[in-house]
Amino acid sequence: MYLYLYKNEAINIKSQLEPGREKQSDFSERMVKKALRDYAPRKGIAITEEELKSLIILRDEKGKPYFAFSDSAGRQSEKFPIHYSVSHSGSFWGCLMAQEPVGFDMEEFRDKVNHIKIAKRYFTEEEYQYILKMGLEGFFDIWVSKEAYVKFLGLGLSKGLDSFSVIKDGKLSPFVRMLKNEDEPEAQLSRIETYSIQHGVKAAHCSGSGKAIESILTIV
Repeated sequence: MYLYLYKNEAINIKSQLEPGREKQSDFSERMVKKALRDYAPRKGIAITEEELKSLIILRDEKGKPYFAFSDSAGRQSEKFPIHYSVSHSGSFWGCLMAQEPVGFDMEEFRDKVNHIKIAKRYFTEEEYQYILKMGLEGFFDIWVSKEAYVKFLGLGLSKGLDSFSVIKDGKLSPFVRMLKNEDEPEAQLSRIETYSIQHGVKAAHCSGSGKAIESILTIV
């Protein structure tokens, strides 16, 4: 599991994707393929520049993106999938690549965020209480954890953020606790890891295995 980061302090990633500039989907696809150029050989998958250019991004039944590579007979195969999840915030763009489904989120702290109001409206009561105690950093710990989980599910924000909690006994938990659907199987088969990219930038990823990131690499 590798995390690829791109940073341009001179711009805001979202402003780079405004109308008249490169579309968000085109920008992300270009950056993902840059990451794939490095990741594939690390996993013993040979890929030429020509193959990389023509490689098609596939989607599972929930719309989550992945790549699949041909087997030795040249047939498209589900045997060698590479999954990925993308996030961008401020001057950062990131892509987590793995050989299993993953969800990744990254947020650069924004002082103007009314974190108390957002937490009161969208988070659970225990998460709200945690944020009252921990402040802005606690808010972003919970935010990236929740985003990583819903991206792992492939549901995005259609999944109610107050339907599950990432707080247990007043502390941030790597395990999801369902509040409105106790039988959701993904909650039992996932683990969330939260960390700092640098001061003021929080990130989290969710996977079934709970594996840690092997390496963080920079895209240029």
